[in-house]
Amino acid sequence: MSAGGRGPDDVRRLIGQGWDLPDGPGQIAVAEEAVRLADALGDTGLAFDARMLATSAYHRGGEPAKSFVTFSWCVTEFDADPGARDVTDDRLLRWFFKYVVSSLPKFPEIPLERTRAVLDDMERRYRTGGHSLHAVYNLRWLLARHVGDEAAADGWYERWCAAPRDENSDCAGCDPT
Repeated sequence: MSAGGRGPDDVRRLIGQGWDLPDGPGQIAVAEEAVRLADALGDTGLAFDARMLATSAYHRGGEPAKSFVTFSWCVTEFDADPGARDVTDDRLLRWFFKYVVSSLPKFPEIPLERTRAVLDDMERRYRTGGHSLHAVYNLRWLLARHVGDEAAADGWYERWCAAPRDENSDCAGCDPT
């Protein structure tokens, strides 16, 4: 079966091209086309890959609210059959948790408890995977500062600074910003 005359290999190429594009509207357009075609093919694996691209494209291209939907879809699919995905998908999902949690507080229509729930899910996944909580503590600090809880922010800051860095940490130059 094809989607508008395009088959799975065409969609894979489109996804690959999308990852190589600069952040912005062009990358978002390619990601959205890849999602549309993957869905038309009924290929869940391609739909996952296309939505991973879209999550990054939306976040980095200035449309973070759209990333919430694609990210949520990917988390649900990943959890439904974690064995179907590879270590790169697992790593990207961990990274994308950072994108989503850091963006959620920018949208007052999203309840604070929802942001906390996503952050709790992120922490659970990091703990289960044996990863450092460095990135989690950074985001807990960010959220505490956002809501004006200076005492909590101070505590999370101390934990963040004391936690070992790992592949999920922002670069050493990015952390101070």
